[in-house]
Amino acid sequence: MKTCRFMTSWEVTLLKLETTEGVVYKVTRRLPELHVAETKVYKNESAAVRQFRAWTRNAR
Repeated sequence: MKTCRFMTSWEVTLLKLETTEGVVYKVTRRLPELHVAETKVYKNESAAVRQFRAWTRNAR
């Protein structure tokens, strides 16, 4: 019996978007091999950076 494995690595991005209502921060992590993504939007920069750091810590 053969076991098939592949490497999975998350792509994590942090974007600053200016809207008519103010600035929002969008944190996204993607798993391109499986076409899966998770996005969170924050009005607070420190909360967005905290989420970005948490995801990059777990992405390894």
